Amino acid sequence: SLLEGEKYSLSEWQALGYDRHSVFADPLFVDPDNGDYRLRPESPALRLGFESFDIRGAGLRPGFVEPWPATEPARHPAQPVSG
Repeated sequence: SLLEGEKYSLSEWQALGYDRHSVFADPLFVDPDNGDYRLRPESPALRLGFESFDIRGAGLRPGFVEPWPATEPARHPAQPVSG
């Protein structure tokens, strides 16, 4: 592959036609060191249209016992199926 093993800055990567609308910036959390991941009013995420939400409603719900049972071991898509 042409890009294999190469490293690019965001601007170089965008010049190649990738991630043209991506933004690399500090999201400006209120106090991430103490678990407060609300966004400060000047956050670039808000300018991009991100809408804050109450994270207390995110994640697993009470009563969730186990993940879905696996019916067979996961395999890489290129791995042949043994039989």
